[in-house]
Amino acid sequence: MEVGMFLDGILNPDKPNVALDIGSKYVKAVSLKKIGTQIQVADFNIAELPENIEDKISADAAKKENAQINEEFKDKVSLIVKDVLHKTGAGKNVITAINSRYLVNRIVSAMGAPESNEFNSAVQVAMKEQFANYQGDVIRTSHEILKKAEGDLPSTVLIAAAKKEALDFYTDVTAKAGYKLTVIDGVPFALANIFEYINSRDPELASLNNEEKNYILVDIGFNNFNIVGVKNNFPVYFRGTFNFSDRFVIDTIKNNEGLGDADAISRKFELFAKSLDEKEKSAIKDEVLNKYYKNYFYGQTNQLVKEIEDALISMEIPKENLRKISFSGGGSFFPFLLEFVMTKIKGGSDMKLKVEMINPFFQMVARNDAKMKEMAGKLPLFATAAGLALRCL
Repeated sequence: MEVGMFLDGILNPDKPNVALDIGSKYVKAVSLKKIGTQIQVADFNIAELPENIEDKISADAAKKENAQINEEFKDKVSLIVKDVLHKTGAGKNVITAINSRYLVNRIVSAMGAPESNEFNSAVQVAMKEQFANYQGDVIRTSHEILKKAEGDLPSTVLIAAAKKEALDFYTDVTAKAGYKLTVIDGVPFALANIFEYINSRDPELASLNNEEKNYILVDIGFNNFNIVGVKNNFPVYFRGTFNFSDRFVIDTIKNNEGLGDADAISRKFELFAKSLDEKEKSAIKDEVLNKYYKNYFYGQTNQLVKEIEDALISMEIPKENLRKISFSGGGSFFPFLLEFVMTKIKGGSDMKLKVEMINPFFQMVARNDAKMKEMAGKLPLFATAAGLALRCL
């Protein structure tokens, strides 16, 4: 699945060689190269932002009295973007993705040969109906064919609308950094890209029939999370929601342990690392479950499980037919979250379900093995950037 929704210069002679992910909390960049039949991770870098970027974009950015403040914030972000892109070896053109907070998408059917008058008319009608609550001067719309029409069957089309103020923010920040955006994708679609890549190379899934290839990817960002649903080996579900987020995880640790932002983030990664160590795991499990899940976390994690179950209902997949749930993003690093979800979804059944943290560089060759090992614990943060980078190959 290759979607360049709101700006698509992927066929530009000087196409981007680095993917840029400007998230709420971090700026990430990934460069991939094709070497024969293999994909090499040429480089990847990450840097923390000074403020929550999504809160800043949404704070009445159009008001004249905020104009100077917004420009100053763009300047701060652009310096970080410039440094990360430079370290990653970016050329003059880059690709990025707009966060789902500023994105609305639907999957619709459209008759007619792709890009014919009949097809284009059907897509425009669908957009007017689906995005009727959004004014035309504040959004930009686009579409991508997911599955072309066959015989009397219509095409399956992904339609999307993005807030212009957010698109302008990404474009301006990148320009201030000295680079040009030639492709603007959507975060859920970049996630679908990397999810499709990983699933196609997972030996545990190779023996399954298409009808058995039902998976869900949950990406928990700082402000919201995205769910990508795959049915019969085909992406059919994209949803962004604020029901669970890394911000909630960080705030819970801060409030419960009296820590500042930086220390709470470090504590989260520390607890997660211990939860993966067999010796450390048993020592912290009761404390984490009693301190967080019973008092602060239980309702929110149940809401996360409900989102997964709602996705299965929307996709018309019986729960027992779900084969894998993958997690990415900063909020996925909370200890025992994957175990909690596994227990809740299985509900005591013997269903064959794999729950894992995603490795976006799965079966890729690292140019810098030492860096890959050093960053191994934080690789799921690069899922969106890796999905974008696949489009540059």
